[in-house]
This record gives sequence, structure tokens and C-alpha cells, in this order.
Amino acid sequence: MSKKHRNKKRRTKAKRRVKQKKKISVKQSGKKKKTTVKRLLSYISVGTLIAIISIWFCVKPRVSVQPDVALDPNNPVFTTFLIRNNGYLAIRDVITSNALDWAVETDKNVLIIGPGDYSDTFTIKEQFAPVIYPDQEISIEIYFSKLKYNQFGNMAIVFKISFRPHKWWPWRREMLRRFVSKKRTDGQWYWFPTPIKKTDRFNVNVSKNSNAVDNKH
Repeated sequence: MSKKHRNKKRRTKAKRRVKQKKKISVKQSGKKKKTTVKRLLSYISVGTLIAIISIWFCVKPRVSVQPDVALDPNNPVFTTFLIRNNGYLAIRDVITSNALDWAVETDKNVLIIGPGDYSDTFTIKEQFAPVIYPDQEISIEIYFSKLKYNQFGNMAIVFKISFRPHKWWPWRREMLRRFVSKKRTDGQWYWFPTPIKKTDRFNVNVSKNSNAVDNKH
């Protein structure tokens, strides 16, 4: 093989190596671009999800109900309750009412049982607030507190709160909160939150010989 032929062969091999390197570099750059795009899309997806969760956390209404002042510790119906806005935005057109689940009239030893679906209009008293701003509250009273000459003991009542979560939101949201009264060792009545679907009214016995009430729940 002549020297000229050998040099030509070397140049051909060198050109092939250069072309192969270029192809490899193009493929690697393509892979890098694809990897970069995938990472960017994953970052955007995660960021969007975090933004949605953050927005929902801020706009989600948080409304609580809790007993406030016992005006007459010997009669649980004379207790005011507080509806508090614990969210970050105001709630509007707030309508509250309380429905009877069951109650014991101790003077007459009578157990009064509501319909169970909290639709008894006789025991519902609606109270209205146009707006409750964040960290503000309103005080409401139980309907049975109007019966001044009756002595009640154990009771279970349900507060129904209906409101619009935001100023621009056309639909109303409704929530239920249930409370049961219990007498403690100091002789006073206190209210405790309980589940909505609890069937404790069927475990209440009224003593015929005294004003004592046996609540087994």
C-alpha cells in the first residue's frame, strides 16, 4: 500500500470519527433538552398544585359554634352560643337557627322528642347577620329560652348555620352543629359538642318519682 493511499485512509477514518462525535453530541443535546422540558413541566405542575392548595386554604370558610355564657346555671336553655368566623374572608347573609333533637322537662317529667331531621318549625328560631368578618362572632340564643316557666335538664339541640362563603359566591353553604347538655358535679349544666347522627335520645330515662334524669350516653 502506498503512502498516499495510507494517508487518504487515515483522513477518511478521522472524518468518520468527527461525524460520529457530532451525531453523539446532537443526541446528547436532544436528550438534555427533553430532560429540561420534563423537569420544567414537573415544576410547573407542582407549583400549580401548591398554588391551588394555598388559594383553597385561604378562601375555605371556617365557622365554629361554641357555648358562651350560662345566664342560669340551673337551666341549660339559658345559655348563649357564639358563631365565630375563623376563616380569612368574611361570610355573608348568615342565617342561624336551632332545632330540637330531644329535651327533658324536669318539672313535669316529660321527655320531648323532635322529628329527628331538625325540620320542626316550632322549635326553630332564625337569627340573621348580614356579614361576619374574620375573627368576629355573633351571639345567638336557644329558642326554648323563651319558655321562662319551664325547667329543662338534659337536652340535645342542633344549630343550623347557612351562609354565602364569599361576596361573589351565588350559592349558600349549610352546616350543622349538635350539642348535648350534661350536669356536672358542681350541680351546673354544661354544653358539649356531639356528632350529628348520635342516637342518644333513645337512652334517656325520666324518673317518675323525682326530677332526676338518667342520661346513659
